[in-house]
Amino acid sequence: MLGNVVVASEYQERFKVRISDSQTTVKILRAKKADLGKYKLEVINKKLKKIDSVVEVSVYYPPANTVLSVFPNSSEVLGGSVLYEECYTDANPGPHIFLLYFNGNLIRNSSSGEFNVTVDSDGVYTCAPINTVGSGDNASFSVTIVGKPIIASEPKSVTPLVGEATSLRCLAYGSPPLAITWARHGVGNGSELFFPSARFSDRGWYGCVAKNGHGVSFSSLAYLDVTDSASTFITGRVTITNENFDNSLENPASMRYQTIKRHFVEAVGEVFKNDVTFHSTDVTRFENDRKGTVNILFVLAFKEAVLTERKITLLKIAAREGKLGVLDVDPASVMVIRETEEPVLECNFGCRPSRSPESLGIESKERSFEMAREETRRRPPGHEISITGVKKGGMLANPKVADESVAETPETEADTEPINTGIIGYDLALPVSKSSWKVPRENVTVRETIGKGAFSQVARGTVTSLHGASEVTVVAVKMLKENAPASDRKDLLSELDLMQQLKPHPYVIKLLGFVADPLLVLTEYVPFGDLLGYLRKSRGLNDTYYSNPKIPAETTLTADKLMKFAWQIADGMNYLSSKCIIHRDLAARNVLVGENENCKVTDFGMARDVQQDTIYEMKTMGRLPIKWTAYESLCYGTYTTKSDVWSYGIVLYEIFTLGGSPYPGMEGKTVPDWLKLGYRMPKPVHIDDKLYQVMLECWQTEARDRPTFSDLTKKMKKMENQHKRLIHMTKYDQTLYVNVDDLFV
Repeated sequence: MLGNVVVASEYQERFKVRISDSQTTVKILRAKKADLGKYKLEVINKKLKKIDSVVEVSVYYPPANTVLSVFPNSSEVLGGSVLYEECYTDANPGPHIFLLYFNGNLIRNSSSGEFNVTVDSDGVYTCAPINTVGSGDNASFSVTIVGKPIIASEPKSVTPLVGEATSLRCLAYGSPPLAITWARHGVGNGSELFFPSARFSDRGWYGCVAKNGHGVSFSSLAYLDVTDSASTFITGRVTITNENFDNSLENPASMRYQTIKRHFVEAVGEVFKNDVTFHSTDVTRFENDRKGTVNILFVLAFKEAVLTERKITLLKIAAREGKLGVLDVDPASVMVIRETEEPVLECNFGCRPSRSPESLGIESKERSFEMAREETRRRPPGHEISITGVKKGGMLANPKVADESVAETPETEADTEPINTGIIGYDLALPVSKSSWKVPRENVTVRETIGKGAFSQVARGTVTSLHGASEVTVVAVKMLKENAPASDRKDLLSELDLMQQLKPHPYVIKLLGFVADPLLVLTEYVPFGDLLGYLRKSRGLNDTYYSNPKIPAETTLTADKLMKFAWQIADGMNYLSSKCIIHRDLAARNVLVGENENCKVTDFGMARDVQQDTIYEMKTMGRLPIKWTAYESLCYGTYTTKSDVWSYGIVLYEIFTLGGSPYPGMEGKTVPDWLKLGYRMPKPVHIDDKLYQVMLECWQTEARDRPTFSDLTKKMKKMENQHKRLIHMTKYDQTLYVNVDDLFV
């Protein structure tokens, strides 16, 4: 007998039940996702015995409610950033493939729904999951590229006539919106710099700066060369530096007069040999300049009217490149002589003629150091020492006094200290008086290499019986690289000789001894590496200079610690400057961090990787760390203790930005140009104006206007107690300082 079937009203439309003698069948019409689950059928027979059966129903359906999760979860991303994307969906059976589209184009597929993509343009990412039923809901995520501005069109040099209207244009784009300013002593705003009536005073180098919340970009520089009307004759003057003036050059009939004239005429002819407008050159007379060298006054004749400044510029370039035959011509001396005006000199460090950025410190001939004997104890208080020229590597001791008129000559040999020339000959032995520093080679064991410098390498080592000590002493061992040239040995010997003269100072690296053959310089071992790496490690970045497992992987650097670093370095530099030592390479990479987080100034390159030393731009035969080097050193090859003060200001920037790269976004070779325009790095947003003012004081154009290291030590020590008001680490945005690769530009 068939029993009774009861179906709830809400199921009656789609659930149909059929009963026979042997079975009961339930049929579900138009199955839905909600129908998925377990169903129980209960049957009561005539004997009132309950029989039940449980059946699980699985409903297949396409993907639905798809979600695309992105990390970092921001619609604004830096160009080149990597996004982690994960696609979730509700489907049965689960998707066998996830398709990822960008702006409608298929770019990836994945069985797991996980993607890593590099973002290089604006657009929409769409995830499309598919299962055996088919496709269903998709999910999308839009991204907008943000980052520092990109200079799309550089300004071009122009040569208007006096009174003409002209302009310089600079196009840049970026997101968020940017602002464009022009740099030439701080004038100009907007993408176009307009001159309604060009004047001679407008002449100069101009550059545009594009800035937004993600950084700063700098254009190349363009020259505005205002010229007069065209002429067929150009009168000019040059200075010949390899000839001395004498009476024979006042006599046009003399052989020497005619010889130099012929050399000059032939050299100028070579410069203009491909110029179809050029006719001839004539020398009108020779003059004796104030230095005893020879000025040549000349006339250039052309077949048609030409622009004066353009032709004179060709002579300047030839002089700078040494293409004026046997005559050495000072490029800065090449100038036009006008009937109504004398040559204009720009007063920069001794009223030298104005110089173009091409000559700013990176193309001038290297001059050798002339180390003068001086009695430092007689030097007037506050008197600055200086040197000229460039020497590869190492600090410099007892340089020539800048103003020789104040240098006193000792009356007797007994009044003098031993002379240190700062330069040691290839075969010159170390002074006998310093033999107490000598350590037998067999007492030294060299362990692992911990750093490589531009000219040497440094290893951790141990020394037995160092100066009679009973225990083994851990040291840093500086040695020459394999196949190092003789000049590198000379530099290391010079550095060793200098260190032997220093007394121990808590914030200067200490010499412990040396091995004569092979040459090994032994210094105190400082376990935590260079300050630059220490700062960067505090925000999880790698130390690219120093290799040592004892360095903490990540250290919390508080505002008071940063201030402590600042005054300790100033104190160490104050000691070095008191000993007439000019460092020339003060930077966070050349400061080591020891026990109790004490900083020690060094010049040993322990933290410098030779593979990454492009921070040292070439200057003839030497290298310069351009972004740390003072203005006068870049432009004129002049170094003083105040040049080190400039570098200290850069170190402050490195400290307070936790290892940020100076002049972010700017190529090293363009730094001198921008400095000449008056540009200085802006204030980091998280430091107080008082700290930034100290930096600006260090970056004064005139070296004499900068503070001394004694002043800086006192000032920074006093500020240490005010660190909470001066450094606001809660406002520190490390995304502004992530491009550490700028260091190697």
